[in-house]
Amino acid sequence: NITAASLVRGVGGFAGYITGSAPSVLTNCTVSNSTIKQTQTTLDETYKCYHVAGLVGCVDSDSKFASCSTTSVDITMQGRTYYLGGLIGSTYSDTIQTTAANGMITVKNCAVDDCVILTKNSRNCNEFGGLVGWLSEGGTVTDCYVSAVTNPANTNSSHVGGLIGYIPE
Repeated sequence: NITAASLVRGVGGFAGYITGSAPSVLTNCTVSNSTIKQTQTTLDETYKCYHVAGLVGCVDSDSKFASCSTTSVDITMQGRTYYLGGLIGSTYSDTIQTTAANGMITVKNCAVDDCVILTKNSRNCNEFGGLVGWLSEGGTVTDCYVSAVTNPANTNSSHVGGLIGYIPE
């Protein structure tokens, strides 16, 4: 279980950030019966949440995820929330967005089951997906599913999807 008082950036049940010049491969990784929680309830601008997910918060290098899953994961954020996913928060970085040879994110045969993601007292929740919050251009998702994910219930949300929250052009 993970608890943070204020700024939350790059938090996942398995890893917060995956970065580097060499490709990363995660196979058969499972996070289950886990809680990720931000405890600060102030609505001040400083209490933002970025790149938060059940498995990996942010991926900013070539990476492959195969047969990974999250089961019974509860994520509760208090502040403005960006890049939130049941499996991966975001695959976003300047490197991935601008380099044609790099940034190939592959997510295959992955699943999210019974994941509760809440944004309490939050004014915004953007780029929220049941599987991936933000999937970079050129990323692929194959044979994945999401079941029983609770979406944020605030009126200022944008780019919210059952499987993927946002895919840029």
